[in-house]
Amino acid sequence: MHRQVDWVSIKENDWRFYLGDCIWAPVSNKLGNWRMTLELNGKIVADKTFKVYLPE
Repeated sequence: MHRQVDWVSIKENDWRFYLGDCIWAPVSNKLGNWRMTLELNGKIVADKTFKVYLPE
């Protein structure tokens, strides 16, 4: 049984996330744009695109 939730208020975020944990060798095939989304109850509530690159 699923309960329908119409509104959820997130007052603080205690999650810790380190992107470096997700990039493994070889790095060359992970360069470019990455998109992260957060979904709640079938709706995207956060959407962020960022670029992974090697320093020049």
